[in-house]
Amino acid sequence: MKKRLIVMLLVAAMMLSLLSGCGSKTEEPAAVEESTPVEESAPAEEAPAEEEAPAENEDAAPAEDEAPAKPAEYDMPFYEEPAQISIFYPTRSGNHPSKSEDVVVFWTRLVDKLGYDITWTEPYQSTAAEQFNLTIAGGDYPNIVFESMIAMSGSAYTGGYDLAVEEGVYLDLTPYLEEYAPHYNYLLQDPVIFNDIVTDEGRVVSFSTINSELQKTGMGPVINKDYWEATGLELPYSISDLHDVAAAMKANGVKAPLAVTAEGEIVEGLVSQAMGAGIAGEMVIDNASGQLVLDAITEQTRNYIELFADWYAEGILDPDFLSITEMDFTGFNNGEIGTSSAMGFELDKYFDRYGVTPQPLPVINGDGLEKGQLYFAAAAASYVSSMPGIALCTSCEEEDVVEACMKLCDFFYSDTGYLACNYGWEEGETYDIIDGKPIPNEFFSARDEALGVANKSLYTNDGDFGYVYPNFNFDTGSETLIKASELWTVSTDQPSALYTGLPGNMKLTADESDSIGSSYTDLQTYIESTVLKWMVGEAELTDAAWDEFVATCQSLDLDKIIEVYTGAYQRYISK
Repeated sequence: MKKRLIVMLLVAAMMLSLLSGCGSKTEEPAAVEESTPVEESAPAEEAPAEEEAPAENEDAAPAEDEAPAKPAEYDMPFYEEPAQISIFYPTRSGNHPSKSEDVVVFWTRLVDKLGYDITWTEPYQSTAAEQFNLTIAGGDYPNIVFESMIAMSGSAYTGGYDLAVEEGVYLDLTPYLEEYAPHYNYLLQDPVIFNDIVTDEGRVVSFSTINSELQKTGMGPVINKDYWEATGLELPYSISDLHDVAAAMKANGVKAPLAVTAEGEIVEGLVSQAMGAGIAGEMVIDNASGQLVLDAITEQTRNYIELFADWYAEGILDPDFLSITEMDFTGFNNGEIGTSSAMGFELDKYFDRYGVTPQPLPVINGDGLEKGQLYFAAAAASYVSSMPGIALCTSCEEEDVVEACMKLCDFFYSDTGYLACNYGWEEGETYDIIDGKPIPNEFFSARDEALGVANKSLYTNDGDFGYVYPNFNFDTGSETLIKASELWTVSTDQPSALYTGLPGNMKLTADESDSIGSSYTDLQTYIESTVLKWMVGEAELTDAAWDEFVATCQSLDLDKIIEVYTGAYQRYISK
């Protein structure tokens, strides 16, 4: 799936407490938690490591000879005289109230219960990156930066976390972790988690999302149930089945049976991942050779482009996909488009809101393979989200608020913070303890339509995104959600996969990024413009045209780009 689409789906899922990777149809890490028994000093689910040990020093990975002691819960408030700090925290849109408003129960209670006075900067997602860059360039840094919705992965700071520290913008958290962030530091004792968070220079710079177990997918593809049932066909599990359902829907008068992203992915990438294709211009692992290759020039991608062109000419794809600028459900909701993506926990109420019943679509298998088996596999899932984290700026040291900012962020990883972020602040108000486990009560079945935000998000993590360990429990989801997840979640076991994606937490250094930056941009721009012309029939994809395309890609410093990514990949797997 095209990287931008993955990220938009992740963000959309996170905004309703289905963090980190929720829109991906592969088994990516996300905050899914077995409910935590609530007893005195009862812990949340621990990070999934068989052996854990405290770090010997701040620059080395944790030792493995003894288990660390879990930190005690915080006494609240932290400060009797409120600590004054500033936070840069983007929101998705104007539908989200400011965190300083009384209606945003989670944050208003947090500042009171912990003892903070927060100055908020809350740009909308559409301007967040620009506002962040202007803020950094101006030199008047906030104390804390919530980086999600500023960047897609890694760090929001151009050049990455190490460069942000070296240029005096971000704070290296490493020296402060043990004293000021004991709960986060406790999780970092797992070497698997530590290696996905520590930078190439041995620093811990961000508070990352760490998940207790790998996710059940909370967002995925759906089809208009009425349109599908009218075809008389079974749910599609193969590419040809999907085509037949779409063709029958077209014959029944559906304007655009299958949704397409702006990048040319059919129904959330169901078809391309089944075929082992990629049109994003990204490096993938050729499983036969173990070498990195460019996805756009493989034979599987050519086959996908030709299939897309045929389906586009047949009229079963959304003809207006090139005009899409962001995730938009309007076409599905008004009946013009037969498929879409959807968040699982909204499925039960979808018809009441839009008059459309969404039927979850299953993973489409590759030709000749068993159900759920693909020719493209995701990288091995990590317990650390690849989405950007929470960073502290050097203004924390200048204003002597390092302790206050570290403790605020660390609170999210404590058991008390886990309950507040997932279930609410008060037992009996938004959740009850049943058989020793926190279970949301009827409070969360209500919704404030005027705000357009689920009440759960206002009372818990506020609905933009959740840096919570963990921050969603599928066990409390509806039966519809659980069944949808079973259809959407792809097994990590893909023995027939021809290609595998690179790990989400693999990062280039600043020098590596600089060395290929303009070349890689030119390459991806060329790929996108050329491929789209073939897809919509503006150019003919002949053998000669394909050979010229491959040759041109290779001439745009492709060997150097592959060399850089290979080095970064080898560095990542050798940690």
